[in-house]
Amino acid sequence: MANTVTITVNADTKNAEEGLSRISSSAKGAGKKLSMGLTAPIAAIGIGSLLTGAKFEKSMNRVKALSGATEGQFNSLEQQAKDLGASTMFSATEASEAMGFLAMAGFKTNDVLGAMPGVLNLAAAAQMDLGQTADITSNILTGFGLGVEELGRVNDVLVKGMTSANVDLTMLGEAMKYVGPVAAGAGMQFEETAAAIALLGNAGIQGSMAGTSLRAAMTRLLKPSEEAASTMDKLGVNALDSEGNLKSFTNIVGQLEKSGMSTADAMTIFGQRAGPAMMALVSQGSGALGEMTESLENSGGTAQRIADVQMEGMSGAITEMKSAFEGLMIALSEDVLPILTKLIDKITPILQKFVALPAPVKIVVLVLAAVAAAIGPILIAIGFMIPAIMALSGAFAVLSASMLPITLVILG
Repeated sequence: MANTVTITVNADTKNAEEGLSRISSSAKGAGKKLSMGLTAPIAAIGIGSLLTGAKFEKSMNRVKALSGATEGQFNSLEQQAKDLGASTMFSATEASEAMGFLAMAGFKTNDVLGAMPGVLNLAAAAQMDLGQTADITSNILTGFGLGVEELGRVNDVLVKGMTSANVDLTMLGEAMKYVGPVAAGAGMQFEETAAAIALLGNAGIQGSMAGTSLRAAMTRLLKPSEEAASTMDKLGVNALDSEGNLKSFTNIVGQLEKSGMSTADAMTIFGQRAGPAMMALVSQGSGALGEMTESLENSGGTAQRIADVQMEGMSGAITEMKSAFEGLMIALSEDVLPILTKLIDKITPILQKFVALPAPVKIVVLVLAAVAAAIGPILIAIGFMIPAIMALSGAFAVLSASMLPITLVILG
């Protein structure tokens, strides 16, 4: 009779263990699939959207502070940044950073709104960072004394120049930084100044070197030394018009070209820095300078055309998709960020008050927190012990029926 009872207990125990094992395996599998396929991606998207939204919010707050925009104006700026981020190769955050550079340059809200599409075209055409592009183009406008309504013209000239000569946008911006104010003050046309910089680039005189060389040349032509004036008279060169402004640079280069100016003459008139630059322009000829100037004058629409070409194909499509995805992240975060902000605003005073508590009180709180933190690992350990106890129960089950009460006591 005892043997019969033992066999029954063994069979029941084994069936129970197998059932629990199947349930455990199913639960683990389902949990793993849910975690990998659903929980983890949702958590990643949620965290990513909050971080992206917070970054965009921070950048737009900077724009608001720099521009002094009213609430309505700020909403227009924010919406434009989102729209540009969703429809161009640049993200909304990048657009907001460009807005910040324009605002730093003194652009008003309406100026920023009007300038942004042109800045994006220029950055796309030049394959440059949007914020850096906004910085360059705003500096050129300010240095040359041009209004924001001239931004489209300036962008087209810059793109045409960098696609027609051995210069890039950074070199053009660096050169214009030095020569722009002097050229504008001397009555020089923007396109002709850009053409001279482009031709100097072909001769390897680029960036700040081109700008400082042209600035020195213009300064010496406007106010030549006694020796330089004598040399110019000898060569029959007259650089100023009846109002005391510089004649066109094409005209001046043409005069120098025909005069048979020697290297020594160039050094006497223009000095050691500007002399080689002027010789480089003269060697290429007034015809080349005139053709480049005319090409830049007829450059309307170049920035848009080059930007569109740059965005063709798979690479452009992927870039636009990334920008659109950031727009989605910002949209997802818009409703959550205000709630989190309010929650953090309430938590911060509590933390500040805790810091101000007496040391004994803080110690007690930390000890209680440590105890609470230890409860979790203890429960986990108990959870691991239960399967082990269940495994031991199989061994105890082989005891005879007469030992069953003792077995139950031990398990208990």
